[in-house]
Order: sequence, then C-alpha cells, then structure tokens
Amino acid sequence: MDAVQYASYLDILKKELIPALGCTEPIAVAYAAAKAVQILGEFPESIQIRCSGNIIKNAKGAAVPNSGGMKGINAAAVLGAVGGDASKELEVLESVTASDRENAWGGTVAARACARAAAGSDARMGGCSMPVVINSGSGNQGIAVSMPVLVYAQAWEVSEEKLYRALVVSNLTAVHQKYYIGGLSAYCGAVCSACGVGAGITYMYGGDYRQVSATIINTLGNVGGIICDGAKPSCAAKIASSVNAAIMAFHLSMENKKFLPGDGIVEEDVEETIKAMGYIGRVGMRQTDQEILKVMTGWADVG
Repeated sequence: MDAVQYASYLDILKKELIPALGCTEPIAVAYAAAKAVQILGEFPESIQIRCSGNIIKNAKGAAVPNSGGMKGINAAAVLGAVGGDASKELEVLESVTASDRENAWGGTVAARACARAAAGSDARMGGCSMPVVINSGSGNQGIAVSMPVLVYAQAWEVSEEKLYRALVVSNLTAVHQKYYIGGLSAYCGAVCSACGVGAGITYMYGGDYRQVSATIINTLGNVGGIICDGAKPSCAAKIASSVNAAIMAFHLSMENKKFLPGDGIVEEDVEETIKAMGYIGRVGMRQTDQEILKVMTGWADVG
C-alpha cells in the first residue's frame, strides 16, 4: 500500500468511525424539539412534527433513552421539548447504564460472535444511550461490524496489531458497500456489516485476497437483500442472522468454495458483485422503501 492509499483509508476511518449516543433517529427528533423550544423562548402549547420517510421508519419502533421504554417520534419530541438541552447538540438525553445482555446461543466462538453483536444491538434498540463507534452513520452497523471480529480475535489469541488490521478490513469493507447503496434505504445495513465481519475474520485467519473476496461474495449471495423496516428490537435478530451467514461464508471460502457468476446476482468478481448488490439496494429497492413505510404507518392496503 502506498502513502496516498494509506492516507485515503485513514481519512475514511476518521470520518466514519465516530462515537454516537443512543439510537440516532429518536435523538435527532428530540434534538429538533429541544432546539425549537430554545428558539421559541418558551414552552409551546403544541408540537407538530414533520419528518422524512426514513426518520419515521427508524424512529417509529426504537426506544427513546431515559424514557422508561417509551418508543417512537411523539415520545422523542415530547422528551426533547421538556427535558432536552439544545446546547448539547445531539447529546440531548442523559446517558444510562447499559445492561450486559448476551443471547444464550451456546458456547462456540461462532455462536458467541453472533450473540455479542445481537446483544449490543438489543441494548441499543432497548434505549441504552451509551456511546458506540458508528459505521456508515449507524450504531447498529458499528456494533455488528466490530463485535464478532473481537470475539474471534480473543478466541484465536491474535496479536493486537492483527486485531486492529482485521477491524480496519471489516470497517472499510462495510463502508465500501454502503458507497454504492447510499445512506438510508430499504436494504438492511446489517448485511454490509456482516460482509465486513466475514472479510475481517478471513483476513485474521490468514486468508488471502481471493479468499476474502469469496467470503464477501458468499455472504451477498446468501443474505443480500434483507429489508430494512426501521430501527427496533428485531434488528438484533437480523444482525445475528447476517453474521451467522458471514461466518458460514468464511468457512466456505477457506475451502476455496464460492458462488459462481450467474448464481443470481453474483458477478464475475467481488467488485462487480458489490456494485450489483448496490444497484439493487439503491435503485431496485427504492419503491420497496416507500411501500415498507406505507405498511408501517398504516397507509398500505395489505388485504
């Protein structure tokens, strides 16, 4: 790697991997309400909230930190207006102590990797506002892209340097895929994170570029296209399923097995496959995103 590439990768990581408190969208709504009260100079008699479709989708089912388990846009707006401090920018709500929850998946390293990632998401969606390092603007994706790599690194007793390199591979792989998909869409970001995890684990195990590429292809050929229907507790299950698929993809790649061009959306190489999946997420699922929102808001005639 030359100096220009190194500087470019470092710049991407500095921009993407930043700490964030609580679930993004409810806190954004709370901040907007707190800012409105600050500008108004007095407490309002009523609040009218206008949100983009993706804010609605991601705030509707997510718990609001320090609300006693309340969910949704109305709760976030009221709490932001009543107790928010707009001078703290997006850190409007106080931190709460995270519960150390981990699903009972069994004792294998693969099970622990899936469980650790799912538990982090479960706590975040349950209202825990402790900071996590985000990936592609998402706390859930940040959890999913890192925790399984950490579990495998501990199990394999790899060096600290190797762990950091694997985390770089994992995070950059996820960011690279989101470049083609875009920020918010009907495509579940857990899949991008899982591809990153698979790549990081394969690298950490000693896999070469060809095997890392095969892991990504195998993951996309399996779980590519899982829909995003907002931030809520079931995100933890989607993360567990996606990470499990990535681990299977890793084992296949280490046996030099991968899906072939023409197997569905799989293309000639990893870059073309990533672009194809990006096109599906960005263009093909655009209408899907709108229909998901209609279902979630009760506007769809599903009969």
